[in-house]
Amino acid sequence: MFKRTVMDLGLDQVLDSVAHFALSSQGGAGVRRAKPIFDKDAYLTRQSQVAAVSYAIGEASKRNVFVESFPDISSVFASIEANPVASLTGEQVYDVGLFVRSAGFLRSLLSLSCEPDCADRESGVDCIIDDIPCELIDLEREVFDILESPGQVKENYPTVKALRDKADARRAERSRMALDMMRNNSSIMQSNTAVMRDGRIVLPVRSESKGAVEGYVQSYSSSGGTVFMEPFRLVDMNNAVVMSQQAIDIEIARLIGGLSDMVKAVEIQLRTLASQIMQADFLYAFASWARLNGCCRTMLVEGGHASAAGGEGEENGLCNLIHARHPLLGSKCVPIDLRVPAGYKAVVLTGPNAGGKTVTMKTVGLFSILNQICGFIPAQDGSSLALFDNVFTDIGDDQSIENNLSTFSGHMKGIGFILRSMTPDSLVILDELGSGTDPQEGAALARSILEYCTGRAALTLTTSHHGVLKQYAYSSKNVLNASMEFNEQTLEPTFKVIAGLPGESHAIDTAKRMHLPKSVVASAQKYLGEEAVKISFIIMGLEQKRREADSKAAELSRRLRAVENEERHIANENRRLKALENRLRKGSLSEYDKALKDSRKRLENLVAEIRVGEMNKEKTQKVKSFISDMESKKNEMEAQIAKIDGEIDEYDAKEDISSELHVDLEPGMDVLCGPNKREGSVIRKAGDGKWVVAIGPMKFTFKESELTVPRRAPTVKAYSFDSGSKAPAPKMSLDLRGYRLEAALDAIDSQLEACCIHGIKSFSIIHGYGDGILSAGIHRHLNASPLVESFKFAHPDDGGQGKTYVSLK
Repeated sequence: MFKRTVMDLGLDQVLDSVAHFALSSQGGAGVRRAKPIFDKDAYLTRQSQVAAVSYAIGEASKRNVFVESFPDISSVFASIEANPVASLTGEQVYDVGLFVRSAGFLRSLLSLSCEPDCADRESGVDCIIDDIPCELIDLEREVFDILESPGQVKENYPTVKALRDKADARRAERSRMALDMMRNNSSIMQSNTAVMRDGRIVLPVRSESKGAVEGYVQSYSSSGGTVFMEPFRLVDMNNAVVMSQQAIDIEIARLIGGLSDMVKAVEIQLRTLASQIMQADFLYAFASWARLNGCCRTMLVEGGHASAAGGEGEENGLCNLIHARHPLLGSKCVPIDLRVPAGYKAVVLTGPNAGGKTVTMKTVGLFSILNQICGFIPAQDGSSLALFDNVFTDIGDDQSIENNLSTFSGHMKGIGFILRSMTPDSLVILDELGSGTDPQEGAALARSILEYCTGRAALTLTTSHHGVLKQYAYSSKNVLNASMEFNEQTLEPTFKVIAGLPGESHAIDTAKRMHLPKSVVASAQKYLGEEAVKISFIIMGLEQKRREADSKAAELSRRLRAVENEERHIANENRRLKALENRLRKGSLSEYDKALKDSRKRLENLVAEIRVGEMNKEKTQKVKSFISDMESKKNEMEAQIAKIDGEIDEYDAKEDISSELHVDLEPGMDVLCGPNKREGSVIRKAGDGKWVVAIGPMKFTFKESELTVPRRAPTVKAYSFDSGSKAPAPKMSLDLRGYRLEAALDAIDSQLEACCIHGIKSFSIIHGYGDGILSAGIHRHLNASPLVESFKFAHPDDGGQGKTYVSLK
């Protein structure tokens, strides 16, 4: 990667922000040194690995699996190399223990990537960190048994604690002795508190009384009035305390030395682990950055086709960015959309100054490099990019007094290098092409350079204010015109990319916005020329039509969403109505059962009473009363059933799920009669809109509005064919009483086949009550049949649970 490109695109700043997500200094350094991948297989592997780590991070947050940052142990390796014999410090040894422990945590997190729900479980991320060697695990255990942060031996470690207790006992004995001596000689003491000098207790004796104390003079006070003396009796006690402390220091040094030797013994394994951690941490940093920035998995463009992880996708050009967000702009960023259709080799980006042209090109270049580093970019799903072998940029001002370069010559020097270095797989980005010199010569040179790049680079992006380049892009089949949108009302850019439409520079509008004198602006408009104004109005008209088209597309999209919401609402309402129907029917059945049980019990009591003794007037009156009550209950139940059926029919009409249809009636036609939809056959017309219908052996007269026929599929008469089926004509009511289950299911299959052939959409099955085995088996069979739309028990007065209504698809 060329230094100029890295600087122009701000790649170092982006990588530095990614490195902050690393757990180790080695991982962060690896991120900052990251280079693009040019091989397709290596790219797909890297992309899959980042995706797998991202999945593992998400799962870890749900399961309270955590990771720790890694201490920098580079000083450990440096110390071993510099002096293999010298012991490591306690802090260095403790850091090694932390490093091994953190490696175990990170390995546990990566292992989540091999779960069945992870689409990239075959990426091998869980194998980046090998099983941690037993030697390192033993070292970690020993380190944390002996040391505590920041590398100090624990005060309660057995051997050290024993020595500390012994030293504390001697200090206590020394303090008691000093206190006794001061009490016994209080008259010659300067104070009643002993003093510590260089780790030894001394007594503050008045200068004129120093001869009264047998011992050594350690020092004098600054005034000379106090002599600090160590009596001979305290010398041995002070020496004992010093020796005890030295014993503690020796034990600590021995323990740390032992741990240091263990670290040196596993140096090779530790270096191997550190290398694996750097690789895993590299992926962890990019995965964490991608999750935080809402990055998408980039689709790879190959041969004009975009594919995700190598799969087939819809046709796209070499660049298709959807809601791309430059990572360095933060909350100020305006997402951009830029789609380069297949077959296009260059894009000419025009529009107002400070309208976002350069930022858009930088975003494309930066995203191309980031994509080839990690396979993810801060954009919306569906974004796609090609693999480029290099990214060349000429952005900014290369003016240099030292090198005798003007703005224009600086640009030409950079562009000359690009034209000599680019290949058919390169991405070329040229900012303000042809600027900084005579407009006519600059425009001619700009077109020539663009033609050269179009024929020799994979994709070229350029910004310009030259009308020549706009015309060239308009007339060329493989060069795309694009512009930055400008708000005519506010006279400010919106930073949105408009593909396929050239843009204006809006220099005069910008001058107005910057409060130049009105006379200056008016003169500029006058000097601009009538032809230029006409072109400007043409472009403005095109922009207006584009905005109108966008508005219509947005309205259509809004309407589509409204229709989809209405469809969901209707589906939910249908489910609610069906549930209501079931509740109504179940409620009515329970009421009928209760009434039947009460009536049966009352009848049994009445019969028993009649059988006892002779029939009299009182018994006769009870019989008449029972019959009257039964008729009243019958009428009440019929009214209730009619009400329920009316409610269900009303809801069915709203749902448009009725399985019957009113048509012109003819004699011999099968019909459904009355609110209970009993099957019958039309005999003849009775006049006044009434028909005589046979229901079984009985004949009834119904109004035409009370008669419906089953809905049949529309008949197609254009072609006919022989299905080869031997199925007989279907029956409107299939009587299976007395059948065994297997024979009944065979009869149902024949009935279903016949209904499909003859276009019948509903029929009924009479199976009787029995012990329920036949009806349960029939319902299971109907539920498994792909031909059946729905089925339900009949109304109570039409067979109830001894009969089933069947509706077909």
